[in-house]
Formats: sequence, C-alpha cells, structure tokens
Amino acid sequence: MSIEEKYKTLLKELFDFTFNQTEQPYVLFEEFVRFRNMLVHPESTYTTTHIEITDIRESNWSGELIGESSTSQRQVGEFRLTGFSNNFSDISLQDCQKALEIVHIMRRTLIDNRIVKPLILCLDKNKKLSYESEDIIKDIFEQHFS
Repeated sequence: MSIEEKYKTLLKELFDFTFNQTEQPYVLFEEFVRFRNMLVHPESTYTTTHIEITDIRESNWSGELIGESSTSQRQVGEFRLTGFSNNFSDISLQDCQKALEIVHIMRRTLIDNRIVKPLILCLDKNKKLSYESEDIIKDIFEQHFS
C-alpha cells in the first residue's frame, strides 16, 4: 500500500472519515507525498513483474513468472499546486515551509472533524514544555524538545 492508501484506509476504518479527493487539503497532500518520495527515494526505479499464482496454501503462495520483468525510472512530475522544486538539488527553505503548511492544513481538517485533538503547548514556570493531546504527538515532541 502507498502512504496515501494507508492514510485513507486508516481514517475510513477507524473513524469512518474520508477526504474529498478532488479538493484541498487532499490534493495538496498528494503533491506533498510525491515531494516526500523524491526526498527519501531520489533515484528510485520500479520493477514490474507478472506472476501467475499456481499454488495457494495457508502459509505459502507460489507461482510462475509470466513474460519479462521491466524496470523504469520514477517520474516526479510537476508540482502545479504547491510549486515544490522538481529537482533534489533545487530544494529550498520555501519548499520546507510549504510542506509544513500542508501538514498543518491536514491536521486542522482532522481536528475540525474531531478525528484528533488540538495540540496545546505551554511553557511552565521551570521552562518545561507541557502539552495536552494524544500520546503519539507527545512522544514526538518529547524527542525533539527534551
């Protein structure tokens, strides 16, 4: 499953929530994921193989290769909505700011639909960070601010 499919599936199964895939913020999220993939996998190639399943058992599947495998270079494409850089070497601070804005918009949508709680951050009198939200977010902030 792609990251988009995982995200959509989890939201649907756990919260019965779906984004309108033709509107913001989802269309921005799609570009964000492609941009992220360019950063994480800058020289990715895809190999396509066709296999015919010949035997299915409880703990094992087997099959035969049909035809030739093909390999192709991943195409990033243009980022028409966000204007993200298309080249790894051209990435700028503006690209990072755009990515954070998309994350904020997606999170705001989930908060507005009561999927996640708002994150409230405070500095106590000892200048320690305190917060009120889900445990996963707390763990992330503890790693970065401890």
